[in-house]
Amino acid sequence: MQKIGKKLLITLLVVGAFSIGKAQMRIDSVLNIYGTNYRPERLYFQLDKPAYMPGDTIWFKGYVMAGITPSNISKNLYVDFSDINGKVLAHLVYPIIVSGGGGQFAVPDSIAGNAVHMRAYTVWMKNFDSSYFFNKDIRIVKRITKNAVKSVPTVKPVINFFPEGGNLVADVSSNVAFKANDQYGVPLSVSGTVFDSKNQKVADFKSIHDGMGSFRFLPSDKETYTAKCKVGDANITQQLPKVQSSGVVLQLKAMGNKESFLISRSANVTEEQKQIHILATVQQQTVYLANGNLTEKLSLSGSIEVSNVPAGIMQVTIFDKNWVPLSERICFIPNMKDAVVEPEFGFLKLGLTKRANNEMVLRLPQGNISNMSLSVTDAGLGKDSTDDILTRFLVTGDLHGMVYHPGYYFSDTTDQIKNHLDLVMLTHGWRRYDWDKIAKAQYPTINFPADSNYITLSGKVFGATADQLRTAGDLLILAKPTGKGDNAGIIPYMMKVKPDGTFNDSAAIFTDSLNVSYSFAQKKNLIDRVSVRFMNNRQVPPLKIMPDPLSLEYLKVSDTTGNALLNYLLAEEARLEELKKTTTMEAVTVKTRPKSALQLMDEKYASGMFTGGNGTGFDLVNDVVAASSMNILQYLQGRVAGLQISNPMNNPSLTWRGGTPQIYLNEMPVDVQTITNMPVTDMAYVKTMPPPFMGGFGGGSGGAIAIYTRKGDERTANDANSKSGLPHQLIAGYSSMRSFYVPNYERLDEYNDKPDLRSTLYWVPTILTDANNKEYHLNFFNNDITKSFRVILEGLDSEGRFIHVEKIIE
Repeated sequence: MQKIGKKLLITLLVVGAFSIGKAQMRIDSVLNIYGTNYRPERLYFQLDKPAYMPGDTIWFKGYVMAGITPSNISKNLYVDFSDINGKVLAHLVYPIIVSGGGGQFAVPDSIAGNAVHMRAYTVWMKNFDSSYFFNKDIRIVKRITKNAVKSVPTVKPVINFFPEGGNLVADVSSNVAFKANDQYGVPLSVSGTVFDSKNQKVADFKSIHDGMGSFRFLPSDKETYTAKCKVGDANITQQLPKVQSSGVVLQLKAMGNKESFLISRSANVTEEQKQIHILATVQQQTVYLANGNLTEKLSLSGSIEVSNVPAGIMQVTIFDKNWVPLSERICFIPNMKDAVVEPEFGFLKLGLTKRANNEMVLRLPQGNISNMSLSVTDAGLGKDSTDDILTRFLVTGDLHGMVYHPGYYFSDTTDQIKNHLDLVMLTHGWRRYDWDKIAKAQYPTINFPADSNYITLSGKVFGATADQLRTAGDLLILAKPTGKGDNAGIIPYMMKVKPDGTFNDSAAIFTDSLNVSYSFAQKKNLIDRVSVRFMNNRQVPPLKIMPDPLSLEYLKVSDTTGNALLNYLLAEEARLEELKKTTTMEAVTVKTRPKSALQLMDEKYASGMFTGGNGTGFDLVNDVVAASSMNILQYLQGRVAGLQISNPMNNPSLTWRGGTPQIYLNEMPVDVQTITNMPVTDMAYVKTMPPPFMGGFGGGSGGAIAIYTRKGDERTANDANSKSGLPHQLIAGYSSMRSFYVPNYERLDEYNDKPDLRSTLYWVPTILTDANNKEYHLNFFNNDITKSFRVILEGLDSEGRFIHVEKIIE
């Protein structure tokens, strides 16, 4: 974990300017309650690539933090996609596992405009400022037509001035930062001069990085100040903020492991403003708290020891005696050593030629649980310069407004880059506390309790009394997964119904949808006199989204990363499509290696994260030993390396490499007792997947056993669901999570004869490592055209350290 050190890091100056009193301990305790009970969650998403074409799939992985640690508040992650007109295209929900979750979205072929908007959130986040939501406009590149005319918009320059500490105060030397950019937020160089009302020159200024810079002068409340400057190619006259007749000014400067401060006041402040409190916080955690006395002097200085302060934005606020804020400033604490994990990452086999095989290996130095995702793309696509996991969680996620190319500020540790980042701190607004409410110990109103449980098979019975429900017995539910054909297996559930009519099986987590039929076990006729509403815990409607027009325009005219490659791919796809229409090929007989019975079984039954991989499958339909086994656990005993099964018939115990394997029936989690009592003759296929199983909840550190019931003519019993005549409903669970298709060019396959123009060569949404599994191997094949790869690995470990690796392989 990033170290906070002691709860309060307090410096007492020898001259007695600072002291600790009891008054501020109250506000500190209130802040600690905020930091414990009212932590807003924050989100970051890694996408597989920076831009897409119509018909592409956007693959994404989200990470959730609360404060400086991975969040354990919410279990469900909501992701909405909309077009440029605000029309919702998809409302998706995914489970949060080890503080991460994600899936995919297919871009419609007929998508309107040049972008789709992505918004993600948890229910808990709706209690706080909506700026905590994850919002991103994703570029869509369409084929350029011959008569297309590229519009070149008129640049509208803007410059803003930001006095350090918040205000210009009369007769107090002030540092003023500035920022110049166009209407899209793209920086513009600027130079100019500040004049007073008598047209006397006060100060000259010039930008030093991305349109930002600063200058000093001594303001007077009897004057107004105007800047005359050249921004880009335009001449602008801009008035500076009004000068306050009295007040307090805070200024900060990084000095090694200390953040030095200078607090200055005007001569005419009130007595309350001479007795000050100094408070510094990081992510709602107090890291510095002291009193200061300005009764006998106009300024005082000191420093905050920050060597044990976690990396990120520190907010320093000066209050008067009554805890009214007077001046405020943010700064960045660059303690990156405790904030990042640097994995070992390399290629065991590298192939940049057409369809060549590649093998990567990843090793984590620590034994903490780590949750990561990885993308491999054609390097010609470029990268997303607007965000990565470091910039989002440490800088941009806590600021208002656009930070241009934030990755630059983490590209090196030079003093120059640190000074440039401090200009960002001076010129961007941040999420401020409501100090008035904190001083009064008023806490946020929670209108949306955190969804601390996964979405499971659940519901409520309406129209029955508690006595009727008590005598009706359990609710029998026959669940049939959709999307797997008409012959998908049926899973029975016996649900205890509470006196208030609610029922829930916390293990019954499912994706996509289920056809369910239901009845009471004892009073079967009661089901005709009641109504049953399923999945009340999934009823979270999509939030209305209106994309920012300027952001959309920025994507069109300013951000063109990868456009050349995508336009080439679009043209090549069109050429190949036209070639199909005009070319008649002679009949060719291709001899392929026949697939084994187990391969066919795996294709027939397994889907998503359960397909392929290094699992071991068993064909139970054609295995005479299976038919004579007492249960599936007895059958599996001794058949799978490393899987230990004790007492298969009575209170069974399963272990695999020190963990407990998860059990799935038709890819829905069940407890071991469910399969213990199930006849093997009802099963068609079982697949064991060694640890770690990436599709498992909680990391799958014990591997998994997936059992599939027989379909169609494989069945030994009638399909109870189709012939029961029971009431039935179609209910939705989590959004489906597809597997990223990876071709295998080392085996014969009809798909291998098609042109391969994939711009995303590999996408792995979930890589989990821990103390027992520190190494991870990955294989993928190149396409037909790529000459260099861009590999991006991002993630979090269990103590809140960030993982960010980016490599160009060429």
